[in-house]
Amino acid sequence: MALDQIPNTSKEIRFNIKKNIGSAQIKLGHYQDAATTFEDIMEGNPDFQSGFNLIICYYAIGEHEKMRRGLKAEIRERQKKASEFILAAAKLCAPALDKKDWLAGYNWVIDAMKADHEPIASEMEICKALHFLKNKDFDKAIEVLKAFEKKDPALKAMAATNLSFLYFVEGDYTQADKFASLAVRHQRYNAKALVNKGNCLYVKNECERAKELYLEAIGVEADCIEAIFNLGLVNIKIGVLNEALQAFEKLHSIVPT
Repeated sequence: MALDQIPNTSKEIRFNIKKNIGSAQIKLGHYQDAATTFEDIMEGNPDFQSGFNLIICYYAIGEHEKMRRGLKAEIRERQKKASEFILAAAKLCAPALDKKDWLAGYNWVIDAMKADHEPIASEMEICKALHFLKNKDFDKAIEVLKAFEKKDPALKAMAATNLSFLYFVEGDYTQADKFASLAVRHQRYNAKALVNKGNCLYVKNECERAKELYLEAIGVEADCIEAIFNLGLVNIKIGVLNEALQAFEKLHSIVPT
């Protein structure tokens, strides 16, 4: 069989062949075998068509409970993918809709999303705050981000991460530390939040604890440039020069010269 000739490293090719095998099994009326094939595909390399074919197989063999689960999974996956495209389109359009007033463009997109796509509208609010930050309008950025204090944990963590950075830049280390702690509490595996918390400890001269957080951030996101750079700085400060050199060499290998 062709599948046996494909090395395990060629994942995409193997699953494309499996899709063809599953389709052939459906045409032959071997629905149980086809269901097994498409279940394997959905475990390893899911796509919409394979999910649809799997539901057809469940229908044909009378697996009503699996049919329900398959349909729910299909809906979730399609909604997730659709949301990704809508968010990307919103980010592209918002700053370009009104060349004279970028804020009007963001507000129009946010209003358009609120009724049916509230999570996307919330993410666009954060993008609006980042645009204020880009324009060095810190007060407006803080005002927008503070509105997220009563949102769900993921959005709250995202807003708190940005607020911590803003306060740190302004030299308000107490507020920076407060929001860094909030971000880490709501989303522990958030590299930027961990870096912010590490920075707050660094300015308080708690270098060993800061180092731990930079290392944790790198554990979450191996190419987190801020964490690697700050790890180098904190290693210099505590006199571990070999480790500082390793951090900067790693940074040099990641960032193009």
